[in-house]
Amino acid sequence: ASYAALVALIEAAQQRIDLCFFIFHPDRVGQDILQHLIRRAEEGVRVHLLLDGVGSLQTRERFLKPLLEAGGHIAFFNPVLHRPLRGHTNLRNHRKLAIADDSRVLAGGANIASEYMGPESEPERWRDLTFIIEGPVVARFVELFRADWRYASGQEPGRRSAHTMAPACRSGQARLQVVPSGPDMPGDALYDVLLTAIFGARQRLWLVTPYFIPDDALCRAIILAVHRGVDVRILLPKQSNHRLADIAGRSYLREIQQEGGRVLLYGQGMVHAKAVVADEELAILGSANTDMRSLLLNYEVGVLVTSQTEVKQVSRWLEKLMQGCEEGVEDVSAIGDMGEGLARLLAPQL
Repeated sequence: ASYAALVALIEAAQQRIDLCFFIFHPDRVGQDILQHLIRRAEEGVRVHLLLDGVGSLQTRERFLKPLLEAGGHIAFFNPVLHRPLRGHTNLRNHRKLAIADDSRVLAGGANIASEYMGPESEPERWRDLTFIIEGPVVARFVELFRADWRYASGQEPGRRSAHTMAPACRSGQARLQVVPSGPDMPGDALYDVLLTAIFGARQRLWLVTPYFIPDDALCRAIILAVHRGVDVRILLPKQSNHRLADIAGRSYLREIQQEGGRVLLYGQGMVHAKAVVADEELAILGSANTDMRSLLLNYEVGVLVTSQTEVKQVSRWLEKLMQGCEEGVEDVSAIGDMGEGLARLLAPQL
């Protein structure tokens, strides 16, 4: 679905396509998306592709060269070998978004690679969450992309699209707020929003993340929610693609489980989705994992959903995902406890 939605967005663009992704692998999906971008650029659509310098380290210039030759524009965010001693190497752009004509955006957790956007029938396909947004709120994504592009390339990304924005009010429209976070923003907005949502939950707090490495404040807030009688469920893969992150998170999960929270481990593959549902009133979606790198260090973007219809849609999606889970984190041996403690010390950098 993510692949089809991205292709449809690219094909529908009339004036410009702006993409920002952490990973753009030169695999089958990456090659297909690149060919769509090349063809649109040849047709006169202005194409900007912004990739993170670490996440897309495997993406060679020769792979992207045909897009440049077709008239597209490419920039890398904080390349690893560009002034590495200035302290920017650890600051990664983890945002994932594609904007068509400044009026429609695809965002969420999925990168451009086969494990994110390949056929759902393939066993190596990950479970992820993306969404399409139209309307005035897209303007915030446009501003965010333009700022990131200026920083990475040193150039303006061209004139804004003349495409007419969707009306501000419409029957059935979702209530959304865009929340960017990172070194380019004041404070730690996504961290603050998550902590506030946890403290405000009264009936339900469901959280799905590929990596769960909170700080003590978030962990204690979740435990307090359990003590208030909130239905706390944390869903994550039984084994993620980052073994050290799994080890670092177990002690936090075990604490929450011992206090009465439910830990659900998805055993049918990798879960890369990021979502929080608090009661029937709030859902938080976007690119950020529940770890300190995402919440305090990376360039991220989240969306707060406060309309009940859309919050229920997210809840139903999570309920379906829970059907493939087993419950509970196993106890650990003394040696394992030492390993988890060491990994926990390294957690802020994971």
